[in-house]
Amino acid sequence: MCPTIYKPLQETSSERVDETSPLPRYWWEGLIATGSALCAGAPAGWLLALLYAAQHFKNVALALTFCVPLVVGVFLLAGVLHIGMMGVVFRDWKREWWGRLGGWLLLFAIVWLVWFWLVAATK
Repeated sequence: MCPTIYKPLQETSSERVDETSPLPRYWWEGLIATGSALCAGAPAGWLLALLYAAQHFKNVALALTFCVPLVVGVFLLAGVLHIGMMGVVFRDWKREWWGRLGGWLLLFAIVWLVWFWLVAATK
């Protein structure tokens, strides 16, 4: 980035905050990340267990059509919950990367659903 346009955030002690470092800035950021991962992973695991228990598709084409987008949707939901619970601890460049990945995964799930539904409907 151009140094004349972008000015990094300053700490109160006049130290620069390194926004590109993958390591936590403070010790409590790791605790927030772990807690939010547990709080986001528990509902996602529960939803995946419900999906696994509800395997009553008699047609393999229907299972392939709907289960893959549902699993991707549960993954996206867990990611949104995790990032949302982390709040400002989660850095902007990471949030942007996960947002871009989420968009691509959502596009993949929609294309998968439409493509397999069209194939199953034409049988």
